[in-house]
Amino acid sequence: MRLAARFMLVLSVCLLVVPADARKPEDVFKGEIVVLKKPLPLKFKSGDAFIAEVKRNRIDQVWPQDKAEKSWKIEYAAFFAAPLNDMQAEAKFYDVTDPKRQPKFITSDTQYTPKRGERYLFNSIVLEKTDDTFKPNKRYLMQLVSKKKIIASTKFVLRGKAQQFSGKVTFTDEDTKKQDE
Repeated sequence: MRLAARFMLVLSVCLLVVPADARKPEDVFKGEIVVLKKPLPLKFKSGDAFIAEVKRNRIDQVWPQDKAEKSWKIEYAAFFAAPLNDMQAEAKFYDVTDPKRQPKFITSDTQYTPKRGERYLFNSIVLEKTDDTFKPNKRYLMQLVSKKKIIASTKFVLRGKAQQFSGKVTFTDEDTKKQDE
């Protein structure tokens, strides 16, 4: 009985020591785009330090980069399950604010990796506010696509002041005549 108790104790300690994450960030975050508060440092002491920094800086809400609230800068790190056999990927954006509707395609932009065979991409992209593209307080889906295959994705919310209306309505003489008929 004593031997069994010792074995169980040693086994439980070994299970506690097993690392929760893989050693490579590409394996931990594979298939994900992580939107970041700020750009990542250029070097890390270890894979664990890299993973911890990505987790610490992860956000899902992006605030405008200027007081006029006309654009948002997205800092991101994309991690691929397999090496990218290309030097570019297409970043596609969809409005997914209403879950009952199909995602609405907004725009796309080509993103470049430093070399072929990479498993990650660190980059930033500026999204401009217009009537037919990006708007504050909407939820968006970002996908990186290579050769018609989705290699990484994320969802985020662009924050800012909502469009304000005065509540004042002006009718023309034609509008009032039509209403009387």
